[in-house]
Amino acid sequence: MAIKKSLPPHSSQVTGTRYCYLENRIAPAKELKVACAGRENCEPGYLVERDGFPCFGMEFVADGTGQLVLNGRSYPLRSGLVFCYGPGVSQRIHNDAGRPMTKYFVDFFGREAGELFRGGDFGPGAVVEIPDAGTFRFLFDQLLAEGSGDARESAGICAAYLRLMLMKAAGGITPALRTSPAALAQFHRCIDLIDTRYLELRDLNDVAAAL
Repeated sequence: MAIKKSLPPHSSQVTGTRYCYLENRIAPAKELKVACAGRENCEPGYLVERDGFPCFGMEFVADGTGQLVLNGRSYPLRSGLVFCYGPGVSQRIHNDAGRPMTKYFVDFFGREAGELFRGGDFGPGAVVEIPDAGTFRFLFDQLLAEGSGDARESAGICAAYLRLMLMKAAGGITPALRTSPAALAQFHRCIDLIDTRYLELRDLNDVAAAL
């Protein structure tokens, strides 16, 4: 007998949320199925820590910065980055207090997901950068809009949007984000300097000299 699993509750450390729910339980399935999806404005103290997840999850940072530890590897988060987790993949996600994140997520399951993962370099434990972040955000917004309705075809349409996003993520760029604490601190010094002195820094040479 197949065991059905429930999703964990959403974080309470968020505002301006929008969620849609399509499947109440995670159960074995052949086709790609969207369980739920959402958009969240993370509060400065936002922190999520999990040892794993009952299904697959994909998150997209639309704005702000944060930190991610995925299976013990550290990554600085910024706009345009997409990451994936699933059963057995630990994750720790938190904000940079000065630039809280706005991020999207989608939780999904089905054997088709594994087939899509095998077609590229994206899957649980992966972090990629999407060159066309605007299109990715548009697809997420469309998925949320469709999933919030009650049309009979909504689940299938949401799965189609998710397929597109997974294919785009598979073609994303793997950033060199694994960093030591010292390198991570330098990264944030660079971001802060650009944010505060952007009017006087004309190009990358100016930034390098200032650093």
